Amino acid sequence: MMRFVFFWPFFMSIMWIVGGVYFWVYRERHWPWGENAPAPQLKDNPSISIIIPCFNEEKNVEETIHAALAQRYENIEVIAVNDGSTDKTRAILDRMAALIPHLRVIHLAQNQGKAIALKTGAAAAKSEYLVCIDGDALLDRDA
Repeated sequence: MMRFVFFWPFFMSIMWIVGGVYFWVYRERHWPWGENAPAPQLKDNPSISIIIPCFNEEKNVEETIHAALAQRYENIEVIAVNDGSTDKTRAILDRMAALIPHLRVIHLAQNQGKAIALKTGAAAAKSEYLVCIDGDALLDRDA
């Protein structure tokens, strides 16, 4: 039994390393990278909703929304759900929503938690695909 306890994790770690190197050599190495890489082509152009629950995120929410809107994929909407913030998050979101057509803002009267904010955003989404991020997360433009 002691041999199994030692050799099985050792064997599996070698398998993961070999598999990772194989994937990089035969697949990932040939993918186009960088700013000039073409965006992936899809068979159809499904819409995507990016849901951002925000609770007291006045320091981060503007940068987070701009990063979400900077996607190279163009058929997106961003839904920011203000989860009863007590700071200036509400005012920032309202100002941004007036200027940005792809941004929708939902205000909850009181803090109900991240799960309820995400559920509210998902119910309001018009897209068939949802992406959920935190109020302080920055998406890469190819995410």
